[in-house]
Amino acid sequence: MRDKWYNYGSGTVESAFLHGMVQVAAGAYKRVDFENDAGMRSLFETALQYLDGVPGDFYGVDVDDVRETLRAALDDPAAVDGWQIVLDDARPPAYPADYEYAERVDEGH
Repeated sequence: MRDKWYNYGSGTVESAFLHGMVQVAAGAYKRVDFENDAGMRSLFETALQYLDGVPGDFYGVDVDDVRETLRAALDDPAAVDGWQIVLDDARPPAYPADYEYAERVDEGH
């Protein structure tokens, strides 16, 4: 399965975007759940490499803001604390049901 994911859309902007955003999520997870800023920085550096060349607005994601926040977090990891990715010019809120679902997922692992 990992081979299919890793090679998905190989060489396309879509592939670079998706791989970059996975690195963003993993880096934020490293900071929030493990307080591992070195791991976060490593993942964010990789994310920036993937996102290089991706348009500033891609699939409704403000990629320019993502890149700016990642660069800021390399200097000050607190830059991602409470950060929400802009999607279609908005920052969609998480609802109680979203938190409940995340809690159930955490309990299952």
